Amino acid sequence: MNLDNRKQYLTYFFVLVGLAFFVFLLYYFGVRALWEAIRSASPLPLGLCVAVLLAGLWVRAWKWHYALGSGQQGVGLFFMAKMAGSWTPGRAGEFAPLLLKEHRTVAVTMWIVTDRVLEVWMTLAVGIWGAWYMGITPGQTGLALLAGGGVATLVLLLLVWRRDWIQGLETRWAATPLVGRCLSILSALHEEVRALRNKTFPIVVSTIFAKWTDLFVVILLCKAFGFNIQLALAGAVRCAHALVSAIPVTPDVSGAPYVAQAVLLHEYAAMPYEVLAAALALEAVMVYGVLYFSYMISSRKYSL
Repeated sequence: MNLDNRKQYLTYFFVLVGLAFFVFLLYYFGVRALWEAIRSASPLPLGLCVAVLLAGLWVRAWKWHYALGSGQQGVGLFFMAKMAGSWTPGRAGEFAPLLLKEHRTVAVTMWIVTDRVLEVWMTLAVGIWGAWYMGITPGQTGLALLAGGGVATLVLLLLVWRRDWIQGLETRWAATPLVGRCLSILSALHEEVRALRNKTFPIVVSTIFAKWTDLFVVILLCKAFGFNIQLALAGAVRCAHALVSAIPVTPDVSGAPYVAQAVLLHEYAAMPYEVLAAALALEAVMVYGVLYFSYMISSRKYSL
């Protein structure tokens, strides 16, 4: 099977997964319930919600295009990673671009890792700030996750700035093949991270902007159903969703991350569970609708 056929089958697979998820939503909530949810929601906040969703996704797609450079199909790779990550255990699908032979490079691998660290760090920072502001105790787990994100960021910074450390270790362990090979890979990763150094400011700014769009999606969704929530609560809600979706047995398509959102919104925004069921079902439809629409556009435009 040639490469073009594999890409085509991969696209068909994603489409089938998406259709299966929509069928599951219709079965679980019922067509009538979803239709009533749409009818009961205010159209203006919902329209703004879709616009903000699109903005957040395409800013992230631009970030991949900018970081990987022209000719690397960064937009298409982003939507592939985003979509695969939503239905795979532990979000392992975010490394799906590496399934394509021409993109199975050190540069793409390092960028996916770098982007994941930035996104996770931003999500944890916003989430723990929101939890603290709302009086939700993040506990030892939250602090440990924040510290882990800090350590990962520090490792990336060392990869950027301390080439001499890597060279010294390579010299010391040159006689040990396995360690030498690992250090050689680390050296290659170092060069790829350094290549991003001059792009740091736009990458960080776009990550912050995209994270703010995530928060406003929650705020606008609640507004559509007549509830006003604080920015801090939106941050805690998004962080809870991300943490649950990262658990191997509860990816996005399981619905568990939306349940985590519902619990926080019920407890701290007094939203009834029947309203939350309608709102979060509608959110899932909007998110996956926008995501699959964007993926189909990007896969055609970038021949992914």
